[in-house]
Amino acid sequence: MKKLFVLLLCLVSLATSVVAASAMVIDFESLYPGYEAQDIAIPSGYQGFNWSQAVLGITKYEIPGSGYEYGTIGNASIYTGWANDISFSNGSFDFNGAYITAAWDVTESVVVEGWKNSSLLYSNTITTYNDKAYWFDFNFDDVDTVWFKPSGNHLCIDNITVNEGVAPIPEPGTMMLLGTGLAGMLALRRKRS
Repeated sequence: MKKLFVLLLCLVSLATSVVAASAMVIDFESLYPGYEAQDIAIPSGYQGFNWSQAVLGITKYEIPGSGYEYGTIGNASIYTGWANDISFSNGSFDFNGAYITAAWDVTESVVVEGWKNSSLLYSNTITTYNDKAYWFDFNFDDVDTVWFKPSGNHLCIDNITVNEGVAPIPEPGTMMLLGTGLAGMLALRRKRS
């Protein structure tokens, strides 16, 4: 009886454990091994994500004195090419946040959206500036696409932080129901023995 109880307890523990999610910082340093000053398209699959066509890489050396220089954490970042909306996507991830800087204008309003299966789950409007890199927390859980939509000009974006491999956390009510059912099964088994 005790062996059965321990086995069931282990199974419940395994079923309710959360897959460990590790934060991953997507920087764009490896796109510019020599730090040459030229715009490049982000290749599909870079850091495990698909990048929309208007996502371009840039180094902070290309336009000194601009938001590109001040908003780049290392030596390279991405920007919203032609001031278009840009996105990155993958099967399922949590979008924690990113450094977002206005590239040209003193301020820039940006809508940042999190989507899952073509449904909008999150939408935040932020205002950023062009004098340094500004960190923004988003905490979009379980999305497959993130969009950055500038109000009028280019954005410099760097050190995008995501979690991959996230399993849903069971709700307390579900766990209570599962526990009650297991307890009932054990009580019934004990009565029959």
